[in-house]
Amino acid sequence: MPFSPVTVCVEYHACVLLSTILLQTIVDRLYSCKSCADKGTLFQLRQLVHRTSFGKEPKNNMKATEDFLEVVLIAHVIAATKVIQETSSNAQRCTDLAEELVNKFIKISAPNLERILSEESTEDTAQGVEVTDTVYSYAVDILTLGLLWYGFRDAVREGDGSRILLYWKFLMPVFRQEKHYNYATKGSFF
Repeated sequence: MPFSPVTVCVEYHACVLLSTILLQTIVDRLYSCKSCADKGTLFQLRQLVHRTSFGKEPKNNMKATEDFLEVVLIAHVIAATKVIQETSSNAQRCTDLAEELVNKFIKISAPNLERILSEESTEDTAQGVEVTDTVYSYAVDILTLGLLWYGFRDAVREGDGSRILLYWKFLMPVFRQEKHYNYATKGSFF
């Protein structure tokens, strides 16, 4: 049975709201006006590329927030790919590079998402190694949360229901951390 236009519209707006929550989480976790002197932080990059319309409240200017985070995410993906190419000789094809990027830098398990979302710890629990390099940890956090947001946004724009549900499941720890329990509960039904 096909969806009615009203149902599709409601579902689209629910997904946009979820995207807004995810953007707010990324900004809350990774953006600080105190980090201007720290290279690679969102605030320093904002100043460097002169994206002054990006701020602490994504809902005030969603387009500027999405554009800025997309630029930052692409830059981080390119940098991570360059590191993989320099350290690995067997990754020549694009699919090999993407697979190694995900395996090396993306920390998507529930304990790691909770670590990323909590501001207290800088431990890399997936590999059982404590990370003392906060710059590396920050870059991994940008890649992990950024690719989750980018994939979810792409699924919504494409209208790909199965991918939206898949990303919704990955975002359940985010919704719990941000006290949006209804979204986390609804995600568990899919």
